[in-house]
Amino acid sequence: MVPNPTLNLFALVVFSLSWLAHITVCDDIDEQPDAAVTEEYVVTLTEADFYEFTAKQRTLVEFYAPWCGHCKALAPKYEEAARILKEEQQSPTALAKVDASEAPNLAEEFGISGYPTLVLLDQDGKERIDFPAQERSTESIVQFVTFHDTPAFTPLSMDEYTALSSIPVDIEQEPNRKFEIFAFVKKGTKRDKYFTGFAGSQRGQTEMTFYKIYVTKKEDYKVVFRRNDRSLFGDERLDGALDAIYTGKIGVSKKDQNSLYKLTEYNLWTWMGEHRWPFFIDADNPEITPMNVLLQYSKVPRTGILVVRTPPNDEDKQQIKEELIEIVRELRAKDGIYVVLASEVHGTGGFDSDVNMLFVKKKVLDAPVFPKGFRPPQSGEPNRFRPGFQFERQWESSRQQPPKETLKLFFYQNKGEISAQNLKSFVADVKQEKIARWQRSSDNLQVSTEAEASTADLFEIVTANTFESAVLDGKYDVCVLYCLREEASTADLFEIVTANTFESAVLDENYDVCVLYCLREVQSCINVLTEFNNLADYAAKYYTNKPIKLMFLDASRNDIEDMRVMSFPTLVLYPGGTKQIEDGKVFPEGVTNLDDMVDFVDQHASSLDGKDEL
Repeated sequence: MVPNPTLNLFALVVFSLSWLAHITVCDDIDEQPDAAVTEEYVVTLTEADFYEFTAKQRTLVEFYAPWCGHCKALAPKYEEAARILKEEQQSPTALAKVDASEAPNLAEEFGISGYPTLVLLDQDGKERIDFPAQERSTESIVQFVTFHDTPAFTPLSMDEYTALSSIPVDIEQEPNRKFEIFAFVKKGTKRDKYFTGFAGSQRGQTEMTFYKIYVTKKEDYKVVFRRNDRSLFGDERLDGALDAIYTGKIGVSKKDQNSLYKLTEYNLWTWMGEHRWPFFIDADNPEITPMNVLLQYSKVPRTGILVVRTPPNDEDKQQIKEELIEIVRELRAKDGIYVVLASEVHGTGGFDSDVNMLFVKKKVLDAPVFPKGFRPPQSGEPNRFRPGFQFERQWESSRQQPPKETLKLFFYQNKGEISAQNLKSFVADVKQEKIARWQRSSDNLQVSTEAEASTADLFEIVTANTFESAVLDGKYDVCVLYCLREEASTADLFEIVTANTFESAVLDENYDVCVLYCLREVQSCINVLTEFNNLADYAAKYYTNKPIKLMFLDASRNDIEDMRVMSFPTLVLYPGGTKQIEDGKVFPEGVTNLDDMVDFVDQHASSLDGKDEL
């Protein structure tokens, strides 16, 4: 896309991340199509006939400049897409183009900052959707138009709404009606427009169907969120009403637009996200896991989840629900805490066999700050143990810049009996920081990743000393798995650090500590481990009597305090006297060999004063 030299970039206010405009700048204005294009299906518009034409039908409009190379290259693709849509797809959407250099008023009105820009306009001009700039092919144009040809909502009269509400929904036969959203709005109002845009942004949601009912001036606006899955909402008192009523804002506030995780006020999307779950979420359902519930959306639940241990039988679960329902309702409404019931949980660290309640609390932190021009390591294996990993990737992809905040999870255990009073006190104690948090650490881990779930209880550990008596036993068939454990081998010259020992071992004012965050089973980490061991050998030989430690943390089994660790392997040097973890020096991208590691240590270790020891 070529910048428009006559206009400044303007700010486009959006109401959902999925409505964001994507703008790509083209620096090649000499690109030419293979042959001249004879236009038969694309309509050329000017300022004189633009509004008359677009008022008659939905229109995809290309704003172009005659000197733009990418515009010339797009022309045959755009013409072919127009032909397919008209002749093969019978699409009601017309494809048109406007020479923006000859239509400055239109270019300014639509905020055209580069060429080509494609904009989809609905028939009444109330919905505008920008075509993704990076996807300009015949196929992607056809897919984009046909996708948006599907009505975003179904209009209903009040009588039709009443009739529809009286018929039970079988979600096995109609899975798209698991959730139904009915907007009661006054025609032509901002809410009418916002709901149309919101419903359009949710095209492709396979479990949701949207409807619009126009009301009179005397009738109130509301949105009815109907939850038709009776396996989740079978008891209106204990699970939640069939119809949840919303009367707040549909669009996202400006403050919430600029925040990935913080929620200052509900909008329709975040409110629906919270109300799609019953008061008690049953994690014994194989399709539900507590962490998936917690991390389904970035902004909700607002505070976190509370996992409560329950017997596996339905009768006992029902009794616990009856006892806890009032406090659970209060926690959902007041604090935005979801309550999850589980007899046992695989893949949720901290829910040990003697733990009856586990509170997983969300904490929003400022995004890690790196020196100007510094590129943090992004190669290797992504750090999927960062809870906001996917959200932050999506944000950066859609906005072309990283978010200003990140997410951290804090785990708290309670081994007391399950009662309404204990649950309430537990949450209050966590809020007041009266309880020490639990960390996923290899020296106390019972359940870590889903793949490792419960294996600690299902096999025995054998050592060299016990091998003969345990394995060569005539009474038993013995299967032995030989593998690397986290303990350092005799060949390892570095130390092992865990989440529990991290602070005391690493933030030691008397030592410079270099930590390798890695996964032993990943090839890129295995290669770096060899070089890291060579660094330890080098330190033993040439940093004699210098207070320098080298440590390895197995990231697959330990929580990581340093939020700057975005991928594995990552090396960080914490100079002696470091008070805050974020003050450690991150090795830059590409530091994977001994020479680079030595240079970095020589530069940043406080005990070396930036001097090469050789």
